[in-house]
Amino acid sequence: MKRHVRVILVATIWSGGAKAAPLSLQQYLEQVRSGNEGMKASAITGEAAADKSEDAKQVYAPTLFGSIQSAVDKKIQMPAAQRGNQTDNISSQLGVSQVTRFGTVGKIYYNTSQTKIHGTSPLYVPEPAWRETAPTVELSHPLWKNANGSDLGKSIDLEQSKAKVTELTETMRRKVSIAEAEGHYWRLVLARESVRVAKENLDRAAKIVEWNRRRVRNELADSADLIHAESLGELREIELRMATDDERAAAHAFNTSRGVASTEVSDELIKITPELLDSLQVPGKSKDREDLQAMLEAEKMSGLGADLQSGKYDPTLDVYALGTLNGRDSSSWSKANSESFKGKHPTYVIGLKFSKPLGGESLSRARSGFAKDREAAALAASRKRF
Repeated sequence: MKRHVRVILVATIWSGGAKAAPLSLQQYLEQVRSGNEGMKASAITGEAAADKSEDAKQVYAPTLFGSIQSAVDKKIQMPAAQRGNQTDNISSQLGVSQVTRFGTVGKIYYNTSQTKIHGTSPLYVPEPAWRETAPTVELSHPLWKNANGSDLGKSIDLEQSKAKVTELTETMRRKVSIAEAEGHYWRLVLARESVRVAKENLDRAAKIVEWNRRRVRNELADSADLIHAESLGELREIELRMATDDERAAAHAFNTSRGVASTEVSDELIKITPELLDSLQVPGKSKDREDLQAMLEAEKMSGLGADLQSGKYDPTLDVYALGTLNGRDSSSWSKANSESFKGKHPTYVIGLKFSKPLGGESLSRARSGFAKDREAAALAASRKRF
């Protein structure tokens, strides 16, 4: 029993005295990734940019639209027997519209209206109240500006490039933060080593001072030797204070990177040894850095932006067509619907719409400015790669 107790006590003492494993660089960097709120925000910003780029594609999504209104018109009409003294109208519209990738805008909607004219003579207006329905299909296609949906496509590409730039920028920012954190780790390692060396030098200087003091006391050395040794000791004290201050600053930066508000670092860090230095390798270049990729995307964005800005001054030439089925009945919606879908009273419309900005010299200079933006972005990207 006593032997068993002794074994437990020895094991307890041994485990209590065992040192924890040093905090490795990789473990520290994981703490930085998990504890640094700036890095977390950067990661979320990059993810959000990719998600928000989908917003531009919503231009191709179907849109539900509708309206309803009630109107009362009491203005004077002449002759009143034929045109009445008040017109009540309730109308509504409900439909769906969509823009295709080719730039065509399609609409299909359903119009209804109910009209009643007051104060007319049955002799002139035998049917003073009626209901109308009008299912309609409407198409419009650009022939010049935004031909084949080019402007819409460039707008989407522009938004996606913006998102890509943000994503690449945030990735680069996190890499820089990790590189800075790695520097803080090695700075603290070196600072602690400097403090250790400074303490050893101070201890050695103190022994030299004491040795010279004994020699002077025994008249074996001149007092100048003691003064020189004391000066060296004071210098070693200054070096220790400087090393201690540098260690405190390194510890503060070390903790700041991992989100800890303290200037004290209780963790044991790895020691720098010749074997460790021999094992370190300089990373090779595998691909373009994210900031260069972001610059190349910015060049693409500049080209797209210049095209869009210049294209907004292009003439607009659209062909459009409209087809409506009309139905009418004095008292019944169902009869009006039935009448409209018989197709006996259709309305067809086809036409062209044209417009052109008349900007003159200012328009020409604006286009020149957009072209210069594109050229400048290309040169900046080339310089960045260089």
